[in-house]
Amino acid sequence: MLKQNSSDKPFENGWLARLKLLFRQSHGESIMADNTHIGPLRVQRTFKAEDESRHVYILHPPGGYVAGDLIDIHVETQDSTHVVVTSPGASKFYRCEPGNPNKQTQTLNLRAKQHSLLEWLPPETIFFKDANAHLETNIQLDANSDFIGWEIACLGRTASGETFGQGRLTQTLNLFQNDVLIHRERLRLTPEDAIQSQPWGLDQQPVFGTLLAVLKHRQEGQSSSLRFDRQDQLLAVVANLREQISEFPEAQHWSVTTKSGVILVRYLGPHSEPCKNGFSQIRDNLLKTFKQIEASTPRIWAT
Repeated sequence: MLKQNSSDKPFENGWLARLKLLFRQSHGESIMADNTHIGPLRVQRTFKAEDESRHVYILHPPGGYVAGDLIDIHVETQDSTHVVVTSPGASKFYRCEPGNPNKQTQTLNLRAKQHSLLEWLPPETIFFKDANAHLETNIQLDANSDFIGWEIACLGRTASGETFGQGRLTQTLNLFQNDVLIHRERLRLTPEDAIQSQPWGLDQQPVFGTLLAVLKHRQEGQSSSLRFDRQDQLLAVVANLREQISEFPEAQHWSVTTKSGVILVRYLGPHSEPCKNGFSQIRDNLLKTFKQIEASTPRIWAT
């Protein structure tokens, strides 16, 4: 179902772009039950993958965000669906003219309900020199739902030698389970901050990423899930992931930990490609460990 609520025209000093997606089960398959958009955000179609998941590619025809743009994305999964959301290419937050008070604002609201598994797997986000970006991600899970997601940030265009310069970036992530906040992160970069250059911060590395997973263990042959509560079991998973990343090239750029039942994998380094490849391999491991699923890689990643 495709709905469009207004004409695709800029508002005030930028574009208003909203997308609302809802997924549910129909005849044993995960389907897209609602696809409502305003402005330049689209989902043209979905794809059924080999692992029975439903793959979704979010398209943004302008290709990047300028001062005054407002991006608002809602994704909800229900009824034991398995949905993988990604995009064809990197998101770009372009330079804002000095003195322009308008921000580039992106809000993500991701909700997994009723035994569903939601995967949010976007490519990297590139923040150009002098961008003024404000990003907020809210993840809401039921007690019996699962989530894997990541965010990869590139400060400046490293291939051309551009640094973030006078750019401003605020990133906030809130994770709720049963409407209770169980994890929160906030990063704020301004020209006055020392976090980009100091060893206790980004240590002059232009790329940083976080993979976040909340998963329940499913015993093979059982129809129901068992909650993965015991700390020693989570620590065993973390130990396995640490062994995995020790085999990655430049393993010193990686770390894994767990907090409040949340698995957190971090990357801090010079390039986005090893971060994306590493996250993809870790995702494969997690799906096999917790769900006995041989993960299907989105075909768009190969183009």
